[in-house]
Amino acid sequence: MRRELIGGVDWLEALPDAVALISGDGRVAAANAQCERLLGWPANALVGQPAALLLPGWTAAEGARNEQHQPASEPVRELVARCRDGREIPVDVTSASVAVGNDPFTVLVLRDASERRAILEDLRLRSIALDEAANGIAITALDGEILWVNRAVTRLTGYERDELVGQRPNLLRSGVHDEQFYRDLWATIRAGRTWHGTIVNRRKDGTVYEEEQTIAPVRDAAGAIRHFVAVKQDATERNAAERRLRDAHQALSSHVAQVEQLQSLLQEQVVRDPLTHLFNRRYFDETLEREVVRAQREGLPLTLAMIDVDGFKQVNDGFGHAAGDRLLASLGRLLLARKRIGDLACRFGGDEFAVVLLGADLEVGRERAEGWRRSFGEQPAADGREEVSTTLSVGLAELARDESAHALLRRADSALYRAKQSGRNRVLAAGSELVGVEEIRESPRTDR
Repeated sequence: MRRELIGGVDWLEALPDAVALISGDGRVAAANAQCERLLGWPANALVGQPAALLLPGWTAAEGARNEQHQPASEPVRELVARCRDGREIPVDVTSASVAVGNDPFTVLVLRDASERRAILEDLRLRSIALDEAANGIAITALDGEILWVNRAVTRLTGYERDELVGQRPNLLRSGVHDEQFYRDLWATIRAGRTWHGTIVNRRKDGTVYEEEQTIAPVRDAAGAIRHFVAVKQDATERNAAERRLRDAHQALSSHVAQVEQLQSLLQEQVVRDPLTHLFNRRYFDETLEREVVRAQREGLPLTLAMIDVDGFKQVNDGFGHAAGDRLLASLGRLLLARKRIGDLACRFGGDEFAVVLLGADLEVGRERAEGWRRSFGEQPAADGREEVSTTLSVGLAELARDESAHALLRRADSALYRAKQSGRNRVLAAGSELVGVEEIRESPRTDR
């Protein structure tokens, strides 16, 4: 048909969408150039073709409504259009009835729906993903009104979706948190910041649970906050497990500390003399060797003092072993009280003691030893009403160049022997000329 029959103007070409004019027998009477752009069909190639060529879902019966006085236009329908190359694309179709003279026609307006349908499909998939997500998701208005929740929220709270939508989050309050907690939360998200933390909430059945939440503001294109979205998950079991683990760790740490304390105590018992609380002979032998090597390596002076209680055997015989033990314990206290950092005070054996004075030369050692002797002489050894005065004899030896620990000990012990032989209650030092010389005579320990 000629275009001028339709109002005398080429109105088909003026339309932005693809348009086909369908006659009463279901064939294309006219089409505009948009049909070629959309479907690849030139307008002149469509004329006379059945409408089903463009729209497989369209039949001649569709146009028969015009003859039965159906409404002049139909709502938008979603159909599939066939392109000239055989492809099919989604289109939105609007139809309207028109009459040209006495002949009825149907105007079909086709608009490409590919992009819209892709957007809708994307939204549908996202909606499904959000609804089926393992974590709970809730969207609220600015005033906190709940607008949408997914299935996980209903499982988490025990409320159905229609019971939550239109409510506010305080429906779930447990009473554990104070008002300041919620004020701080709302102040954070209304300021445009994301809030993350744990909220103790109450389910519909009254049970309390710990809900880990991340709440973020949602802005519009202009940057204004329009909604809030909260992502939730039940952290009750995890937090309980963490608390159990923390408690177990604390208990283990406490147990380890007790074990270490016991080990330290046992170690102290191994190297300490239980009566005097000084180090014992075993520790002295191990440490003297190490301190001698250290002094020689670092060029430090070192003096060894050997100490013996004068007349100790008489105290034991006259007052008993308990009195002798008290006498030795008092000497131990004296040496501990007058010990410097770096000194090593030991009970060498019986009533004999040894003090390693690292960093002290012979003169300093002599001053220290005289102090011990005077202080000890002022302490009576008492048993009931009877008393006996005791004194100390001290032998000193300063470490010589390249001297061994064994040689140093022999020289200090020799000086102690001479101190006792020359009258006791005195301090004598070994001379350097004695280094490496064998002592001709050693005093029996029982005579000391």
